[in-house]
Amino acid sequence: MTEIIQTNLNGDTLRRNLILITVDCLRGDRINYQGGYESITPRMDEMSKNGASFTKSFSVAPFTLSSMKSIFTSTYPLMNDGNLSLTKEMISFVEILNNYGYSTAGYHSNPWLTKLHNYNKGFDYFMDGIIADGKESNRLNIISKFLLSLNKKNPIRQVASFLHGYFEGTQFPYVRANKINEMAFEWLSNVSDSNFFIWMHYMDTHEPHLPINKYSPKISKRKLYDLNKNMGSVNPKLDDDDLEKLIGLYNAETRYVDEAIGAIYNFLKYNNLINNTYVIITADHGQQFMEHGQLGHGLYLYDELIHVPLIIIGPGIGEIKINEVISLIDLAPTILDLLGFDTTNSFKGKSLKPLLYSNEIIPTLTISEEARSERKMPLNGKLDFSQKKISLRTNKWKYIYNETKKHELYNLETDKYEKNNLIDLENEIANELLTKVLNHINNLSTSSKINFEKNNIRKKVRNCRKNIKSKKY
Repeated sequence: MTEIIQTNLNGDTLRRNLILITVDCLRGDRINYQGGYESITPRMDEMSKNGASFTKSFSVAPFTLSSMKSIFTSTYPLMNDGNLSLTKEMISFVEILNNYGYSTAGYHSNPWLTKLHNYNKGFDYFMDGIIADGKESNRLNIISKFLLSLNKKNPIRQVASFLHGYFEGTQFPYVRANKINEMAFEWLSNVSDSNFFIWMHYMDTHEPHLPINKYSPKISKRKLYDLNKNMGSVNPKLDDDDLEKLIGLYNAETRYVDEAIGAIYNFLKYNNLINNTYVIITADHGQQFMEHGQLGHGLYLYDELIHVPLIIIGPGIGEIKINEVISLIDLAPTILDLLGFDTTNSFKGKSLKPLLYSNEIIPTLTISEEARSERKMPLNGKLDFSQKKISLRTNKWKYIYNETKKHELYNLETDKYEKNNLIDLENEIANELLTKVLNHINNLSTSSKINFEKNNIRKKVRNCRKNIKSKKY
């Protein structure tokens, strides 16, 4: 890799710092600059006026492991055998920065992004919320096995299940954003004389939705439990009033996260770091609130799940609103480019730096992928290719390829909520987008370890086109 050298007035080499903030489940439409709620995100809105704000930025997947793997390695979820962990073969941009001498730290409490899944690759310090010692974990396993051994109708198991669900639904199970900030600020105070990269991942907008700030609606603990119980349900049961309450809880959590992000911005200004530090704010995916009959996230590729915020501020970036459709697969090469380093050949995304500094349009495909039949983590830790769904998005159209169900096509200019499937009516555009999706699948099969049958790709193209014409899709 060739380093791009920057110098200060004394001719000394000048390196920039970078902070990456990812917010679990933060929808793009909650940010005011994207046309969201005016009163919810005043600090992010202020920051967007000091840098680049993207109105059409999309996650590569609707759930955390696939999405974050893509952010760190600039690869698609279906690559690398669909492995949901960071394998030894995958190169993370954090490893590259660390190899160039950057001090690196990560702070979060998401159980999927832990050392167990190798998300600590390249980090000098990594806080992932795993604090239980072996004895305690073993004790909990013994209790769990005993309860599961009982008949479902056994009163002991029923009481235990209720209590577990009640407390899980009324107590926040993750580290709050203000605590993440406190730990990060302490670390930053000790590395201010060296270049740094720090990743902070907030869980406050993830279910259970239990806001603690002054913006939270007043709801009883029992009602909180009932509302949050629906979040993981395949068939959620709640009326319009309950849905409004649930959305109110989510919005309150978003306001709290906005305050935490504002605190980071203030810390950088107070410690004279703001002029030499890039800050990137985004999300791993969104959150659905019955737009398509479900709550929570995963399995689907509608915009409420993959449309996410993206704000980039830093040296030399003026106020600019970017309306081009872009993918978070471009984040890793963008980060390296901003800091003056070339990317690695394994990265599939492209740097967004030309967009930031010269508004130069970057031709690219905006692809999102999912390949699970249920929201749970697959037992083998890999995606199931027989269940794959792939969306392709342009400014106007969105095509959703589905291995097991009817394909979908939406005109986003007239149907931004994706309610009217035009797959049977728009044959020409459907064929054009389908060809691009199938070419993407073919490219994956040749550039990764995916076991697609290459000889069947051409046959599948012909069959899909035939089915569109006959309106089977």
